[in-house]
Amino acid sequence: MNFSKAKKLLYVLLLCFVSVVCTFVSACSTTSAKPNAIDVAFEQGDTVIYETDSLDELRSMLTVKQIYENGKEEETTRYLLTGSLELEEGEQAKAVEVRITLQANKDVSEIITVMVTAVAHTHVFVEESYFITKYPTCTEDGEMTGVCACGAEDVKAMPGSALGHDYGKVAYEWAKDFSACKASAKCSRCDETFTADATISEKVTTGGCTTAGSILYTATFSGTEIPATPQVKEVKTQALDHAYVDTVTAPTCTEQGFTTHTCSRCDDSYVDTYVDALDHNHVATVIAPTCTEQGFTTHTCSREGCGDSYVDTYVDALGHNHVATVTAPTCTAKGYTTHTCSREGCGDSYKDTYVDATGHTEVIDAAVAATCTEAGLTEGKHCSVCNEVIVAQETVDALGHTEVVDAAVAATCTEAGLTEGKHCSVCNEVIVAQETVDALGHTEVVDAAVAATCTEAGLTEGK
Repeated sequence: MNFSKAKKLLYVLLLCFVSVVCTFVSACSTTSAKPNAIDVAFEQGDTVIYETDSLDELRSMLTVKQIYENGKEEETTRYLLTGSLELEEGEQAKAVEVRITLQANKDVSEIITVMVTAVAHTHVFVEESYFITKYPTCTEDGEMTGVCACGAEDVKAMPGSALGHDYGKVAYEWAKDFSACKASAKCSRCDETFTADATISEKVTTGGCTTAGSILYTATFSGTEIPATPQVKEVKTQALDHAYVDTVTAPTCTEQGFTTHTCSRCDDSYVDTYVDALDHNHVATVIAPTCTEQGFTTHTCSREGCGDSYVDTYVDALGHNHVATVTAPTCTAKGYTTHTCSREGCGDSYKDTYVDATGHTEVIDAAVAATCTEAGLTEGKHCSVCNEVIVAQETVDALGHTEVVDAAVAATCTEAGLTEGKHCSVCNEVIVAQETVDALGHTEVVDAAVAATCTEAGLTEGK
């Protein structure tokens, strides 16, 4: 490369650097604008260094001017920048290699490398630069916007700036039966009307018979922004009038009767319907005289609850009417005479004329001898008059049997025998009975026959 070409290239590069800086400053001041086209002149194969403070994705069309040896400049081709820069706010960018690919209407595809170095830009928003861009309302906070020297904007909220509703006078509307109450108020800023329903409580004061009662309704509001205060409505109720209950007092023998009318609520009362006293209705009861008490007649009023009475017609006591009963003496007790009053219900009595006891008349109770099997008794004594035992008889044990052996009898061919037995020699009671032994039966022997002779008779065979 000769000196003149180098000079031209250096001049072109200087122009390109100024153009790039101006273009990216312009892009930073416009929030959403993309960089403009950048004019670049270079020799094929050269490397050009750019600097930019844009953090936006770098998309630019680079116009390349072909420089000929005769100095003529001609815009012949366009190159598309295909790389991008991705930086965090405030971070210093490193060199990024961007490939630029030739886009021309020719069958030539050239690749030229451009080194681009980006420097991050930090926005500075001065407090004095903020101004209100959204005014607060009753329910929403406002917003302020600040502007960086590069033209970028920053929007921030104004926490707690909502004005809140400015309620005017609160109106209250009761239901006809006072079962509900509604409060309403209108905001002076936003003209919106707000309502709230109350909780109703009631206190009933019962009237008297002659004085009116009341019902006190109280409306209270909760959970609402409306500055509603408790409301009270008092409704008067009519007096109840007297509720008389009639109590009839019947006349007695000495007091007149009447009807009492008493109010069940206030105890007010009055009396009317008087009835004359009945006088006594005495019934006579005669009490007969007894042996020791005089008799009389009692006159008692028969009307229930009266009890009035008097006594007259006294009769002298009768005196006792004793009847004698003689009790004879016994062997051991004295005899006497009892004098008992015969009048019913009296029972009075006394004793006299005592007679000494007669004593026992002894009789001997003969002894009973004991036998082999039954006990005996000793001799005793008793009274023949009262049968009281004077000397008790004592039991004598039974004697027991006196055994005698009954000899056995041997059986024969034709007669039965007996086994040995025992009996008592005193009472002849069989102690061990003899048992029968069957007869033995015959043992047969053949008697041989004897032949007859001329002179002597013979015998048949026998047994």
